[in-house]
Amino acid sequence: MQDRDIEPGDLPPVEQTSELASRWTRLAAVIIDGLILYMVPGLILIVAGLSDDDTSSGLILIGIVAFIAIFVIQMVLLGTRGQTIGKIALKIRIVDARTGAHPGVARLVLLRTIVNWILGIIPLYGLVDALFIFREDRRTIHDMIAGTRVDTLTN
Repeated sequence: MQDRDIEPGDLPPVEQTSELASRWTRLAAVIIDGLILYMVPGLILIVAGLSDDDTSSGLILIGIVAFIAIFVIQMVLLGTRGQTIGKIALKIRIVDARTGAHPGVARLVLLRTIVNWILGIIPLYGLVDALFIFREDRRTIHDMIAGTRVDTLTN
């Protein structure tokens, strides 16, 4: 047997393994996102309510702009990375349920987020959607609508 250098084509490709994100990690990410989205503008609006009339209208406008800006930032992160600020902090991401690849902007933002919010007007939908996390595959209704799952980042 001859000794020779190993060439890149000699080895089989390494398959990237993924692990489903835990239920607690997903919950923590949602809490972080909710705190960022609602607390920052909320605090501004509380200060506006305590201020005199001259400054309160300006603060209310700042609160509304802050809410919109945070929402847009979250949607851009979701569409480009499959992550929100909470998911980045906890090292999890949304991927295609079959391939593990980035699902694309339409599936992440439109199907997984906007459609889910619209369905949220149905009484008890939010509770039922959240309870689906206890299935073996940990996929919620909005995951199934978009064909996604949430994985832990291994790198």
